[in-house]
Amino acid sequence: MHDRAADIARKLAEQAEAVCRHYLASGRREGRYWLVGDADNTPGRSLFVRLTSNEAAKPAGKWTDAATGEHGDLLDIIARRERMTTLRETLDAARRFLALPHPEPTDTDRHRLPAPTGSPEAARRLFAMSKPIVGTLAETYLRARDIGAGRDCTALRYHPRCWYRGDDDDPADQVRDSWPALIAAVTDEAGIIAGAHRTWLDPSGMAKAPVSTPRRAMGWLLGNGVRFGKAHDVLAAGEGIETMLSLRSILPAMPMVAALSANHLAALHLPKDLRRLYIAQDNDPAGRHATATLAERAHAIGIETLPLIPALGDFNDDLRQLGPAALAEELRVQLAAADINARVTDTLTIYGGYGLADSKITDIDSLLPADRAAIIGNRIPFAADYNVTAGAQLLQPLTGALKLLARADYTRSGSIWYDQRNAPNTRRDPIDLVNARLGLQTDRWELVVWTKNLLDKSYNSDAVVILPVAHAVFRAPGRSYGLEAKVKF
Repeated sequence: MHDRAADIARKLAEQAEAVCRHYLASGRREGRYWLVGDADNTPGRSLFVRLTSNEAAKPAGKWTDAATGEHGDLLDIIARRERMTTLRETLDAARRFLALPHPEPTDTDRHRLPAPTGSPEAARRLFAMSKPIVGTLAETYLRARDIGAGRDCTALRYHPRCWYRGDDDDPADQVRDSWPALIAAVTDEAGIIAGAHRTWLDPSGMAKAPVSTPRRAMGWLLGNGVRFGKAHDVLAAGEGIETMLSLRSILPAMPMVAALSANHLAALHLPKDLRRLYIAQDNDPAGRHATATLAERAHAIGIETLPLIPALGDFNDDLRQLGPAALAEELRVQLAAADINARVTDTLTIYGGYGLADSKITDIDSLLPADRAAIIGNRIPFAADYNVTAGAQLLQPLTGALKLLARADYTRSGSIWYDQRNAPNTRRDPIDLVNARLGLQTDRWELVVWTKNLLDKSYNSDAVVILPVAHAVFRAPGRSYGLEAKVKF
């Protein structure tokens, strides 16, 4: 009986994809595997059936359910799906299946042939096969590193059984062929996935997997990186994902990018509208050289650069060994005043900034002495002499993916002249404004009630001189309210 069972199991393995299409039709092929929720054909990705054999120790037809730890061969799948209770019944069902004609794969199936190893397409498929990290071993791992900022990062995902190819330092008889993994999307400036970074994890989630190289990247990496937030005029860049997530724990509003290595940091593509670049330096020779090289490139195209230097080896070392309060203070003295903010708790963020502008007109097109005397040396129109901003945001989990969003923003804007001659009636005095938002959000939708100019301040938004003795004043809107709904597709 055992020999007959082994022979039938081998024949089923030779037609592994046809078996999966028949008994696990809720799944689909991804590369060399068939993915489905479980052995009962539930939609999902937890169960992996190997469709092809690449060596004797990894034959086709073997499967594992990463969620439960169950494993077996295709005879086990048939027994489960047909509710068989004896081996004889299972073998009879398998023989009946093997006698059936099996349809050829469709054109769509042929398009899903394995992507070239290490290619951007392979990276995109891996990222698509993965799921958000909330509630997974990836989140457990990040929290073990004192990082709570990763759960809201769309660039990060989790794969319960990510392929790992051992090298000469990984004995084949001691290392598994797959491990749980934190998957990070490597994107270009337009947000297109060009690669992926994998951090293989120990099944406990408390450390990296016990393999020789637990972190590897694939795809087109040069110039690209793992991005957290959309950069406009300010960006923080560094080497490692955990380094940048540690910074993001303290500076949640600042756009960041992890270039994945010192060499790639030195070659990072910089957004064309960038005006200030923070470089998170690793305290080693390679890190210092990368910082100097990137800073030189940025200065050459007119970008202000400020290094962020950790007290220890890197910012994750600082976060874990010194604590978030010490890291926040460490960063405060290295940041430009306008970029200071801090996360008080995992749900509450406070931020603030101050800007001072001593702006004066130094020259004009007119050659008339009267015009030049009346205008040169005046304050530039529409430029406040100072701005103060402060605020707080609460993002409090309620149930499941539902969160409460509450945000308040305060701005004090200094005096402004609306006319280049600084006519007496074209000056706006300093003004204090408060805006607020309150609502609910999930990963898919957001519903928010907002108000602008909550204190209903009355002030001018513009003033135009018509005659030397007359001018027109334009009033700014008073208090306003609204309802905003967003859905992500």
